[in-house]
Amino acid sequence: MRVTVSHNKGQAEAIRRVNEGIDQLFQSAGTAGVEIRNLDRSWDGNTMSFSFTGKMGPFTAPIRGTVLVTDTELTIDVDLGIVGKLLSEDKIRRSIEGGAQKMLES
Repeated sequence: MRVTVSHNKGQAEAIRRVNEGIDQLFQSAGTAGVEIRNLDRSWDGNTMSFSFTGKMGPFTAPIRGTVLVTDTELTIDVDLGIVGKLLSEDKIRRSIEGGAQKMLES
């Protein structure tokens, strides 16, 4: 799944906000019914790679992806794995979009 969010913060400020707010961004997926565990992230230039375990009821699944930060956009690519089959991708997309916009507005 790909989510793109526009911003006017510039690349350096957007990277700072993503780095400081990524935990909250993925916790916003909790509103879609997914509990986030073992969040790991690393940066390579303007691209952050992340992975975590998504727990939904008795099911757990690895979720991984990247966040590409440019001067004007965040592009979040997420491989939802089995979680994408259990939940509405649109609901997850809306949660991530809302969390990313909130992270960039503050």
